Amino acid sequence: YSATPNPTDLMFQIASSTGVALKIQANGAVYSDMAYSSTGADYAEYFYSQYTDLMPGETVCLDPTEPNAVKRCYRGHDNNVMGIVSSNPSIIGNAQDKAYNAKNGGYVIVGMLGQVDALVSAENGAINIGDSLTSASSTPGYAMRADGGDSTVGVALEPLASGMGKIKVLISRRNKSMAVEEVEALVVERIANMKIEDQVQTMIKQA
Repeated sequence: YSATPNPTDLMFQIASSTGVALKIQANGAVYSDMAYSSTGADYAEYFYSQYTDLMPGETVCLDPTEPNAVKRCYRGHDNNVMGIVSSNPSIIGNAQDKAYNAKNGGYVIVGMLGQVDALVSAENGAINIGDSLTSASSTPGYAMRADGGDSTVGVALEPLASGMGKIKVLISRRNKSMAVEEVEALVVERIANMKIEDQVQTMIKQA
């Protein structure tokens, strides 16, 4: 060990006569010949939050009053829906000293990819496996079944017939967009409002 090591200096290694299983360099890089296995099922990151009472499973939205921050979602169908507070992440990113060693809260671990437990409500109808989810309207921090065109936070992996509960969700954020059916309906409506058919008939008569 050196007080001023080169970035690629070997700091730790597990090896045998058949090869190196794991090594850690002075710059923090970790190398392994195999996949990392964990009971956690999501990739999560630290985010700053003024809401120090956020609980695992809650749906969070971007906080427009703070840079790189999240808050508990209070509005239904919120376009700023961001992720779900993780309860058992496999990997945690953005683990800087100010986040990792934060006293009295201030940072929350938000699931960004993979499976998480989520608090959900059936207030917008029963949740079926495969349904897209968005922020709930009447229950802050909960997710509910999304309507077409909503920004979404994930896809239900388990059902919820009624009331409120906790289910497995696959994190899958999608920005607001219109479903094909909605686009078609809007086009038809606009065409009808333009009264194109009447204009065509008038042109035929004039011809």
